[in-house]
Order: sequence, then structure tokens, then C-alpha cells
Amino acid sequence: SFTRVFVDGVLDFEGILKPGERRDYFGVQTAEVTTANGAGIRVVFNQRDQGLMGSFGEVVTWVFTPNAKSTPLPSVDPTTTPVPDG
Repeated sequence: SFTRVFVDGVLDFEGILKPGERRDYFGVQTAEVTTANGAGIRVVFNQRDQGLMGSFGEVVTWVFTPNAKSTPLPSVDPTTTPVPDG
């Protein structure tokens, strides 16, 4: 699964993780994990299994701070113009 990891604001990994591959990351302030296949990435944070990040083919981002996990809301692309109904 394509995965991108920022640790304390610095890109630490960007690439394809193979089935069964494990990577460990350690940060002081934040760790941000984004994947293009939520069903392909399992996260363990502070020794607690957080489970799979999402569904098959789902683009997901999780942000971890020392004591919490959050899922940022998708931002609105300012270049996209909504199409009116009708």
C-alpha cells in the first residue's frame, strides 16, 4: 500500500509497503500517517493496536500526538467549483 509518514513535521517515509512489512517510527510531537489503502495498513500507537486505518482503497490520514489520535477532515479544494443541482 502506498504510505507517507511525517514524524515531527519531517517526511520519514514515502513509498509502497508490502504485505507483512513492518516499520517503526518514533517522534516527540507528532506522527502523521497517510495511506492510499486503509485496509492495507494496521497501526500500533503507544503499544495499543489501533486496527486497520480504513476500507480497501480508502485514502486515510491519521495524526498522532503523544496522547491522542485524530483524523483530519478533508479540506475543500479552492480550485474546484461546485456544480449546481438541476
